[in-house]
Amino acid sequence: MNKVILIVAIIVGIIAILCYVLFSGLIEKIFWSEPLEKKQQDEANLENIRNTIDTLNEKIVSIMDNGPKDSIEIPIKGTWTIDSSDNSISFKTNTKISNFAVDTDNWIELSRGEKTVISGKADSSGNSIIYQNKIKLNEPWGISSQGKMSSSNVKRIDIDKKGTTIKITLVE
Repeated sequence: MNKVILIVAIIVGIIAILCYVLFSGLIEKIFWSEPLEKKQQDEANLENIRNTIDTLNEKIVSIMDNGPKDSIEIPIKGTWTIDSSDNSISFKTNTKISNFAVDTDNWIELSRGEKTVISGKADSSGNSIIYQNKIKLNEPWGISSQGKMSSSNVKRIDIDKKGTTIKITLVE
């Protein structure tokens, strides 16, 4: 009888250990691993966005300096807006994280060059963040798009977006 109780206790103990290992791994995956993986993906996405904005800015400045035209493939998902009245091109996407302050009313200057300024902004929206970057041209440069342009600028570039390509042309 004691042997039976001992065998049953060993079997119950093994089952309890197996259940603990299985459930603790599952709980860890649900509450730790997947959110951590998502955060790492969002961080990589923000880095990709920033690299794309920097590359686009470099192309814009190169066209301003050397003309005549160039284009760039955009590997990021989001909404691009070309604003000729503000002389800017901006990008907006939803994410769970931001690499700068959220819910500030103003754009945060990220870098300033002789011809352009790159700014960022992040606003909370429910359980996500609307993440934005903007390249603004300094005077006397202006952006035109689809025939719309700021008339106060002497020099201008034309920016046209089709699909995943942004085409930049020096207008003389």
